[in-house]
Amino acid sequence: MSLEERLKFGPYLTIYNKDYIPKKIKSQVKYTIEQEFKDPLDESSKTFLEIDKNALIKPPIEMCDNYLEKTKIAKPKIGEMYFKEPVDHIIIKGEQLLNGKSTYQVDYCNIEADIRRKLLESEKKIYRLPDGWEIPLTTQKYDYRPPLVFSEHAMDKPSPIKCPDNLQQNEKMNEILQVKTGNSEYNHVIGKLGEFIVNEKMHGNIVRPDCGCWQHRKLNNET
Repeated sequence: MSLEERLKFGPYLTIYNKDYIPKKIKSQVKYTIEQEFKDPLDESSKTFLEIDKNALIKPPIEMCDNYLEKTKIAKPKIGEMYFKEPVDHIIIKGEQLLNGKSTYQVDYCNIEADIRRKLLESEKKIYRLPDGWEIPLTTQKYDYRPPLVFSEHAMDKPSPIKCPDNLQQNEKMNEILQVKTGNSEYNHVIGKLGEFIVNEKMHGNIVRPDCGCWQHRKLNNET
């Protein structure tokens, strides 16, 4: 802003525009590092030297079988000690594949090994003895005589015992303790009198209907 403009618009200028000198802000320069390879994707397949197609190229590393035979001839003691039996190429190939895998691939991604392990464990659990296998004597059979020698009923299961019912009256217990709670006139007086009359046969023999059960047959035979 020029001096004339300052004098013209003086009353309307802000403190910043009136008292401070304006400064121009320069644009910042961006510093960048140039990329090493212009084309990173194709840089790995870049050919620096081209060999004649008709030229015979020898492998830089000798085949393992040829090198092993040469080692046996050059050092017979080592060949006799370590390489007497033929080398199993399947085991070597498996070791190479295992060494090329990461810890995650070996310990976590080997699902087939986990399946084989579970199958082996299941086969161990389902193992059955062959037919005619003689089971050895146990300590019980060797040191103790069989109970059937003493009694033919030694191995019988014990008969079930009926547990006492606490909800009903125990007549024998009430008689011993002389408990008369809950005895009505019918149960205590008339019932006892009727039981005495029936047991003493004061009115004669009782003709009971034949229902076919063993208990009533026995009573009819006795009477």
